[in-house]
Amino acid sequence: AHVAALRGHDVTLFEARDILGGQFNYAKVIPGKEEFFETIRYYINELEHLGVEIKLNTQVDKAMLSDGKFQHVVVATGVVPKSLEGKLEGADLPQVISYAELLSGEKSVGDTVAVIGAGGVGFDVSEYLTARHGQPLDELGPETLKDPSYRPEPQSVEEWREEWGVTSDMNYQTDGGLIKPEGITPIRQVYLMQRSKGRLGAGLNKTTGWVHRAHIKSHGVIQVSGVQYDKITNEGIWVTNDQGQSQLLRVDSVVVCAGQESVAELMPNVGDAPDAQYHLIGGAKLAAELDAKRAIRDGAEVAVQI
Repeated sequence: AHVAALRGHDVTLFEARDILGGQFNYAKVIPGKEEFFETIRYYINELEHLGVEIKLNTQVDKAMLSDGKFQHVVVATGVVPKSLEGKLEGADLPQVISYAELLSGEKSVGDTVAVIGAGGVGFDVSEYLTARHGQPLDELGPETLKDPSYRPEPQSVEEWREEWGVTSDMNYQTDGGLIKPEGITPIRQVYLMQRSKGRLGAGLNKTTGWVHRAHIKSHGVIQVSGVQYDKITNEGIWVTNDQGQSQLLRVDSVVVCAGQESVAELMPNVGDAPDAQYHLIGGAKLAAELDAKRAIRDGAEVAVQI
C-alpha cells in the first residue's frame, strides 16, 4: 500500500482487525524487538500522509472485491498459527493456546508452561515468558498493546550489565570488563520442546542465534528434543522421550508454536475470470518461518510492477 501510493495509485487498505501491523503486533512485544512499535507507527503515518483509505474491522470477501471495481487486488492476508486440535488429544483444552493468543494479550499463562515447537517463534515465546525487566507484557491485556502511544519499558543498561556479566567499572580491573553474572531466578518455569533430535535453535540466525540460546539457558528454560507429544490433560502434557520413556510434564499452560498456515481464500479459483488482476504476497504466498523482510519486499516489488 505504501509503495503503490507513492507511485500515484489510488489505494484502499482493508484490515480485518482493529489495528494495522499483522504479525508485527506479535513480534513487537518480544524482548529486544521493541523497535517494531516504531515500524508500525511509521507505516501508519506514511499511509495517512499519502491518502491511503484505511478500512479497519473489515472482513473482505470475494463479492466485496468484485463490487469494488478494483484494477489490482494484492492479497496480503498472511498466516495463522497451526492448530493441534484433531491431531493431539487434549489440544482443545482451555489451557492450550496459540502464540498469537499469547502475544496479543488475549490469553495468559500460568507459572509453568510447555512451549511446543522450538523454531524462531518458540524461542521468542520462551524469551517473552521469562523476561524479567519492565512490566510483564503478558499482564497488560490486548487494549494496552493496541494503544499507538504505548511503548514497553526496555531493559535498562544496568539490568543488561547485570544479566550478561559486564562490569560498570570502566577502568577494566577485570579481563575484558567481564564478571561472572549472578544466577537468574526464573519468573516462571518454561519447557521448550521439539520433535526432532539435536540442538534446539539450529535454524536461528547465524549472527544472533547464540544470544537467544544464551538467554533461554540463563533464564532456566528446560530444553527438550526428540520428544513425541502423546496427549494433554488437566495434569499437564504427556510426552515420550527419545529413550522411549513416557513421562508427564506438570504444566499449567501449553503454548503451541508449531508453524503457520497461509490464508489465501481471497485468491480466484481455477477457471474464474475476475475483472481485477490478483497478486499473492508474503505469508499468504509462502508460510515459511515468519520473515518480515521477505513480506515487505514482496509488497514493494508488486507495487512497482503495477
